[in-house]
Amino acid sequence: MREWKRIDDNEHCGMCGKKLARGAAVLVITIDGLKRKKFRCEECSGLQAPPDLPPVIERSPMTKPMQPLKRAIPRDFKIAQGNNK
Repeated sequence: MREWKRIDDNEHCGMCGKKLARGAAVLVITIDGLKRKKFRCEECSGLQAPPDLPPVIERSPMTKPMQPLKRAIPRDFKIAQGNNK
């Protein structure tokens, strides 16, 4: 499948290796059954990007930073099973 998108991270063109900046219009090539995506710049694809592409959506940062768990798992499970304190 081929579709035009604006990329949300810095990528490289798969043909010429040109750096593609965030928000640039690129041709995204995907193959059914594979997760890998290939990016092509306008020059390498030989096509013009449509002018009505939506802008890049800003991702909001996490609302609460993650904190480590405090003593969620006992250090030695054999002692914890024997109820020795």
